[in-house]
Parts: sequence; structure tokens; C-alpha cells
Amino acid sequence: MELKAKGIMKKFPRMRDGANFFYALHETDFSIDSGTLAVITGRSGGGKTTLLNILGGLLQPSSGTVTVDGVDLYQMDDRKLSAFRNKYIAVIPQGVSAVYTLTVLENILLPTMMYGKRTDENVGRAEELLQQFGIGDLRDAMPSELSGGELRRMAIARAMMTEPAIILADEPTGDLDDENTAVVLKMLRKTADDGAAVLVISHDADTLSYADQIYRMDGGKLTSHSLPLGKEGASEWRRMNCMN
Repeated sequence: MELKAKGIMKKFPRMRDGANFFYALHETDFSIDSGTLAVITGRSGGGKTTLLNILGGLLQPSSGTVTVDGVDLYQMDDRKLSAFRNKYIAVIPQGVSAVYTLTVLENILLPTMMYGKRTDENVGRAEELLQQFGIGDLRDAMPSELSGGELRRMAIARAMMTEPAIILADEPTGDLDDENTAVVLKMLRKTADDGAAVLVISHDADTLSYADQIYRMDGGKLTSHSLPLGKEGASEWRRMNCMN
């Protein structure tokens, strides 16, 4: 499955400093295929999250198109787009995205319950994901009882619940220690190896050693880079681009 953006741009009105508009994203082309893990890095405020939200069908671009296997996301009405996203696209946002009235297990099951029923098979997959992300003992806990890192792992497990064809992750390791960062990155790499298209936005240089494609974004402009992967490549990227 191919996610493809052509000529997408996002501008917001701004009547100050002599400018009529602020360009959060300049005209950009981007594509990612099944089986690929791409990483976009760059300083905060460079337009990375804007790009991810447009690719995920969450923020309509000012111009341009976003297609999934030729299906134009922004030609659908809200209801059809929501159903399409739920089936094919998982977005892992920054920060906390828990439903605090549901248990951890119920939060992970949520994508399957929106357009179907809770089944033993779904519960089994959710419990397997809980174990893989090291939060199996929190199955019946409420989100208010979890740490920031545990909430982050719960959100990633929820995104993987329906085995989506496309995963868009915004700083998925931001709240995690080294051990759990490795767990999450290995899971995202395996998901790509199993056939998903995975896009990760990250300031974490360790992410680069898992990537097939590396991009940098600054001032709303996306550029592609080619570096040797592994620890040496990640370290060189960090040195060159001042990712801290």
C-alpha cells in the first residue's frame, strides 16, 4: 500500500509583520510504500507534525492531494474518511491520548470496538500487545494510574491493534527510557518488515538505525538524506544536524 502526497501545502492567515500568511508547510511531495520505515527529524516548529497530520487525514492541506493506493483522502466526507482511517491508518500523536474512563485493555481495544464488536480474538491480540510492550500487569488499571511512559506504550499498542497498513508516529519514544525505546523501535521495525508503511517523527538519533529512509524538515521544507545506518550513521546525523 502506498501513501503519496503531491504538492501539499499548509498556510494560516496572519496579519502581522507585513505578512498575509504563515506557511507551516511549503509545497511538498512525499511517498512511502509498504515494508518501509521512514524517519523525519528536525528542530521543533519545523512543520513535521503538520505534515504528519495532513498525511493522516487529520488536517486538510491548503492545496495538493494525499492518496492511499490512489484513493484521495480529502475527497471523502468526514464519515467515510473516519472509517477509512480506522481501517488503514493509525496515527500515534504526541502527548497523552488516553480515554480516562476506560481501562488500559479497553483503551487498546477501542479501534476494534468503533466499527465492530469486542471478540475473544480481539481481546487475545490486545493482551498479546500488552505483554509485548511490558504493561501486561496493567491490563485492568485506569490511565490515571499510569506513568507517562506507560501511557505512551499503551497508545502505541492501541495503534497496532487493527494491524493497520500505515502507521504515522509523532515522537513515539519521547517519554521512554532506553530499554523501552528499544522495545518500541523494534516493534515499529517489525511492523514495517511485516508489510506496513511506517513513518516516524523523532528527535531521537537511535531511531535512525532502524530507518530505510531519512528526511529532515526545517521551516516547513522537507529534504531527503542518505547516510549509512547503524550507530555510526546515527551519531554522524546527530553531529551534523544538532538534534538536541
